[in-house]
Amino acid sequence: MLLISLVWGPEGVVLQDVASGLQQFPGREVGDRMSASVFRSHTPPEAIDLLTKQLRYPPEQRFSPIESCTQPFFEELRDPSTRLPNGKPLPNLFDFQPDELKTLSQTHTEKLIPPQAQGR
Repeated sequence: MLLISLVWGPEGVVLQDVASGLQQFPGREVGDRMSASVFRSHTPPEAIDLLTKQLRYPPEQRFSPIESCTQPFFEELRDPSTRLPNGKPLPNLFDFQPDELKTLSQTHTEKLIPPQAQGR
């Protein structure tokens, strides 16, 4: 119930109107409410931004999992100097199958796969 109260959606409308698609409902921005109500004060703004994009009320406006991977929250994983806690390098995280990449634009693909991993 807490999640439902935090996620923006239709307000003051009859649910059957929503189900039948008779009305369009603009999403409300949820970032400030989520950060104040759910997350600790030191939660990175990139994490809140990512969740806001994943939890948009209209499904067609939500980020897909692969689109989510292109967001700044995951930028550290694209940095070649990032190491595991034991000091070892990260495993290959960028060996996507063509089917996984087909929904992304060229710009998103270039952002998702860092230069050091392109062409592997």
